[in-house]
Amino acid sequence: MDQEEHDLRDGRTLPDRAGAAAVAIGRVVYVLGGQDPTTGVCFNDVLALDCDAWEWSPPPRNSHVACAIHGGRRIVMYGGANPDDGPLGDVHVLDLRPNIGDAFWSRPAIGGQAPEPREMHAACMLPAAAAKSEEPSEMMIVGGRSASGTVLGDVCVLDVNAMRWARRGDAGVGPVCAHAIVPWSLGEEPAGLVFGGFTGEALRGVELRAVTSWTLQSVVVGAAAGAGASGGGRGGGRGPGKPPDARFAHAALRVNARATATATRAMVVFGGVTPAFDLNDVVMWVEAEKERGGGGPATADASDLD
Repeated sequence: MDQEEHDLRDGRTLPDRAGAAAVAIGRVVYVLGGQDPTTGVCFNDVLALDCDAWEWSPPPRNSHVACAIHGGRRIVMYGGANPDDGPLGDVHVLDLRPNIGDAFWSRPAIGGQAPEPREMHAACMLPAAAAKSEEPSEMMIVGGRSASGTVLGDVCVLDVNAMRWARRGDAGVGPVCAHAIVPWSLGEEPAGLVFGGFTGEALRGVELRAVTSWTLQSVVVGAAAGAGASGGGRGGGRGPGKPPDARFAHAALRVNARATATATRAMVVFGGVTPAFDLNDVVMWVEAEKERGGGGPATADASDLD
């Protein structure tokens, strides 16, 4: 029996563990779970060892983006940073395998012109330009910070069906990182709605700017207004209709809301950071049906979420 020893290219090892399961598929070994023999902590992670590159994937990171794709059957993750490598430009896919019960990571081959590695960017899923279906198939990425420390203001798109990059150009929002973006539209064209973030010199204001993914139109559609605070922490509780604090490193999602008798769309923002304090408030901007072409904000209580 032949035996070979290999050093991992990145020098990283897993935390000590016993009782893990391992599955080999092609030239990749997937390791699932296990238990730390010292602390007794059980792991629920899924990691992949590429036996050609001798690297674990995905590498540890923060300030990355992830989106559900293919009807929620997979999650695609892009970029981020860690202390060893700085900003990353890799793409990893977590296959949730709902019919089997096991999830596993893979690193697909990506075509096209890859964007600059980055961290603190924002992303959302949108329908493709030529698609006949409204099923989201493009991950729209806006801004972030590069390895040189430059705050970016570009739009890049990953076609998650073809696994191919496209650099679209300037987003029209200026340099921005640590912001939030949710899927939106301007007329018939898919767009991302951007709120908050840091320019590299100062916080962005509370304007809401829609950026289309095909033609790169950039339109201010409103300004965020408070819809009550969750927990009443510092920076929160300004009340309905009052402008919230400008912020970065917050979370956001798009929901349907009942501002009037007509259900319409809304952007909900939670938390974030200011130069003075951390936030735990909830901000909701509701677009009334009559304002679909662009207009001012309407507000609603957070309890009005569908």
